[in-house]
Amino acid sequence: MERKIVHEDPILKMIIVQANDEGERTLDQEYKTDGSASVNKVGSREVTSTAKWDGQVLVISAERGDFAQSERWTLSDDGKVLTLINRIKSHEGNFEVTVVMDKQE
Repeated sequence: MERKIVHEDPILKMIIVQANDEGERTLDQEYKTDGSASVNKVGSREVTSTAKWDGQVLVISAERGDFAQSERWTLSDDGKVLTLINRIKSHEGNFEVTVVMDKQE
């Protein structure tokens, strides 16, 4: 998985490229980091999310039906490592995934 992030406050744009056995898929998302709602298309669904700052941590949250997701983004002091803690609640259970990404030059 590769993520390209462009942040020009209050707009954060993210391009996610994922590859699997079926090929490559690209997902473009855009958030307003002022806490107002942002709508992004994920597959055939529209997902409404909010993004806001909690100190130095960016929190992106979304809910739809019985599914809720909250991501906490933390950037290292040198700006080279982004850590995402993704908490998901669904009818299948609750779980947490941590992703650590290194900045590519």
